[in-house]
Amino acid sequence: TTEIYTLSLHDALPIFDHLLDRVAHAIRAEQRVSAELAHEIRTPLAAIRGSAELALLRKPDDPELRTDLAEIEDGARRLAEVVTALLELAQNPGEALRATTSPDAVVAQVSRLVPAQIELELTGSAPPVAGHLALVTRALAPLVENAGQHAEKRITMHLRARDLVEITVSDDGPGVPAGLRESIFEPGASTQGSSGLGLGIARRVARSLGGDVVLRDDEFVLRLPRAWTVRKS
Repeated sequence: TTEIYTLSLHDALPIFDHLLDRVAHAIRAEQRVSAELAHEIRTPLAAIRGSAELALLRKPDDPELRTDLAEIEDGARRLAEVVTALLELAQNPGEALRATTSPDAVVAQVSRLVPAQIELELTGSAPPVAGHLALVTRALAPLVENAGQHAEKRITMHLRARDLVEITVSDDGPGVPAGLRESIFEPGASTQGSSGLGLGIARRVARSLGGDVVLRDDEFVLRLPRAWTVRKS
C-alpha cells in the first residue's frame, strides 16, 4: 500500500524558508569565490600589461618584438576586461540587471575589435536592453572577435527585436566545423587551437542578464531581454 502524506501551509513554510536560505547561501558563496578569484587575477594582469606598455615606450628596434609586445598588451587588456565583467556580476548582480543599454552603444564599443582589413556591415535596429553597458559589451565582444579571426572580407551584424532583442554576428569565413557545433561554448573549444574561453564567457554573461548566446546555422546570436520602460500618465 502507498501512504499519502499531506502538509499544511503552516507546516510547509519552514521547509520553504530553509530551502530558500540554502539557495541564498549557495549564491553568496559563488559570488564570494568569483570575487576572490577576480582580485587574484587582476594584479598580475595589470603588471603584465604595464610591463608591455613600458617596453613599447622604449621603442625597440626589432619590429617583430614590437608586434609581440603589442599582442601581449592587447591580450592582457582583453583578459582584464573579462575579469572586470565577472567581478561586476559577482558584486552587483542586481545593479547589472537594472541598468539600461542601447544596442547601438554596444555595437560602437565592439566595432574597434574588427580587424582593419575586414569590412563591418551593420543592419537593423533594436530598442534598449536590460543590462550594464560593460556587461552587454562583454557578452557581444567574443562573438565579434571570433568573427574577426575567421572572416575573409566581411563581418555582418544585424539588430532586431522579437520577444528578446537579438544581435546576430556572422562572417564570410568557412563557418564552424560540424564537430565543434555542440562544444563551441565549452572552455578550451576552438577552431584555431586557442582557448575557447571567450565564447563560454559570452554565454555566461548573457545568461546572467536573462538572455543567451546561441549558434544558429553559421551565425552567433546574442539574445537579451528588453529594458523595462515606465510610461508617465
